[in-house]
Amino acid sequence: MTTTPTPAPALTGREIGQAQRAIGALLDRKLEAAGLPFADWTVLFTLDGTGPLPADDLVARQVDGLKVPESEARGTLDRLLAGGMLAPEGDRLAPTAAAEAVFRPIRDGVSRLTVELYGDLPPEDLEATRRTLAEVTRRANAKLAETA
Repeated sequence: MTTTPTPAPALTGREIGQAQRAIGALLDRKLEAAGLPFADWTVLFTLDGTGPLPADDLVARQVDGLKVPESEARGTLDRLLAGGMLAPEGDRLAPTAAAEAVFRPIRDGVSRLTVELYGDLPPEDLEATRRTLAEVTRRANAKLAETA
């Protein structure tokens, strides 16, 4: 009895992973040069987009986005607070001038890289990719929730 192999999907985790690792390596070089750990970068990047947030919101975003334990996310905030990179603003945390001095040059470099990597790709392709990756992420998160 012969079986017909199931055709491989046109896009798999391998291609997504290769792209993520290549892009991540570019970011890692910038972070390493600045002495900024990736987890710290993600907190500062989040605050750059949202403005000051309560500590619990930042922890929840780290846990959800990076898939790290709550204790690790809280440790990141503690390190940023102790290092003078975050400061309380009422019941929220905000980056300090010292954090901005480290973060802003990296952010500007990432913005330039983003234009170089994505800038000339057709907008409809980028939108289709965004939708596809959002759905894959939703499905993967659902699988993680099933096994939690």
